[in-house]
Amino acid sequence: MQTNHSFDKSNITRYRRAFSLIEMLVLISTFSSISALTTGLILLTLRTDQSLSNGYRQFHSMAELGERFRDDVHHTPLQDIQVDDNATRLSLGNSIQYTIANGLIQRQQDSSKIIERFNLLSSTDPEKSDGKFSVDQSTGLVAIQLNAVSSQLSTRIVEPTSTDIVLESVAHRPRTEVSQ
Repeated sequence: MQTNHSFDKSNITRYRRAFSLIEMLVLISTFSSISALTTGLILLTLRTDQSLSNGYRQFHSMAELGERFRDDVHHTPLQDIQVDDNATRLSLGNSIQYTIANGLIQRQQDSSKIIERFNLLSSTDPEKSDGKFSVDQSTGLVAIQLNAVSSQLSTRIVEPTSTDIVLESVAHRPRTEVSQ
């Protein structure tokens, strides 16, 4: 009696209808790794987007402060500009005052009781952010000198950075008439 040991391919496919446990574990671990990497990249993207958004707001705030400061100083006669002893308060005539405290610059207009606040930078420790006002009587140059410390989020660590900002404007100087 002779036995036929040839394999019939139809028999193999008949028994091979499911995955083995090892194949399923490999597939699940592969998908888990891909989803973990994807989630990490999405979170990093959201954090970067938030940091860029904060930077844009800070830039916009500084630009608006610069415009207000320039206009206010330019329209105020030099003799009406006063700086307090601590150099943290600038009075432009009787109507406008600028104050620097705790990482904020505050602009107050007395006639309409309008108060505007400008963030120096989003700082984790606002007491480290400081500034001062100065007036040069000979040139009429009025300046805000700011040193703002903020925490910049990088991809791996939080690094404190210091930024020096100087806003300058020339005060209004009345023309002197020359007699002939």
